[in-house]
Formats: sequence, C-alpha cells, structure tokens
Amino acid sequence: MSEDLEGKVKDLEASIDDARFLIDHLGDRVDELEEELTEKDQRIRELKQTVESLEDRDRLMQEVHRNAADTPTKRAVRLIQTLNNEAVTNGQAGQEEHATMTAREAMKCLGGDVSRPTIYPTFDRAVELVGDDDVLEYRKEDRSSPKKSRLILDLEVGDLPSTIAGYDIRCPTYEQKGSR
Repeated sequence: MSEDLEGKVKDLEASIDDARFLIDHLGDRVDELEEELTEKDQRIRELKQTVESLEDRDRLMQEVHRNAADTPTKRAVRLIQTLNNEAVTNGQAGQEEHATMTAREAMKCLGGDVSRPTIYPTFDRAVELVGDDDVLEYRKEDRSSPKKSRLILDLEVGDLPSTIAGYDIRCPTYEQKGSR
C-alpha cells in the first residue's frame, strides 16, 4: 500500500506542479491583457479627443458656411436697411435724415464674423444697388487719415428705391418681396 500511496502522492505533486505552472501562465496572460487594456483605453481617449476636435472643426465650418451663404447682395441690403432705419429714426426725432456706418459698425451689423476685406466690397455693392451716389455714398479714406472709410446715407437729397435686389427696404426690417 505504501507504493500505492507514494504513487498517489507523486501524482498529486505532479498535478500541483501542473496547476502552479498553469496559474503562473494565466497570471502572465492576465498581465498581458491588462497592459493591452491600458493601451486600448489610452487609444480610446486619444480617439475621443480627435473626434471632439473634428466636431469642433465641423461646427466652425458649418458656421463659416452659414455666414458665407449670405451673398454680397444680401449683406449690402442689410447695411442699406440698417442705415435707412437709422436715418428715418433721426428724421422722426427732428434731426437730419442722415446715417453713417464705419467698417467696424458694418461688421457688427452683419453679425461680427465678417472680415474687414469683405466689408469694403459690400460697401461698393450697396452703392451700386442704390444707384444714386448722392443718396448713398461710400467715402473712402486713406489709411493715414484720422477719418475712417464709411458708408453714408442722406435721405435729405433723395429717397432710396422701395425695393433693392428684391428686398423691401422701407419695411422696419428688410423682407424679400413676396415672402410675406
């Protein structure tokens, strides 16, 4: 029987050695998997940052596209309407029916996200749309001048057309004709 017991003990010792080997192997594998998981978590964080950055760019591009969708004519009409409203308000207050707008004021009028190089052609377009330099004038000043270039509306010398580029100018806010 002692041989039987010795054989069983040897078998159990072999099984224990096999189990220890398997435990060591599984421990190594767990370490490898934890390392892979850490790397994947890091990669996921990096990808999330990339996605957020791309979403920010997309929002910016959509905003730029929306602003670019305003045609030069529509921007010019908005400036004319703003000047007209100011001149009419001045007239109702007993002052001259006159209004001026600098490039900075025009940028604010158009939402603040229009560049200065876009404003000056818009001033030219506004004068062209009105068709009367006495009523609407774009007075350009040299950079060295203390005066600023500006758009000047003078309703004392004449009237604006009732519609400009299909927009009703005499309304409190401009509306495209036929959109009421």
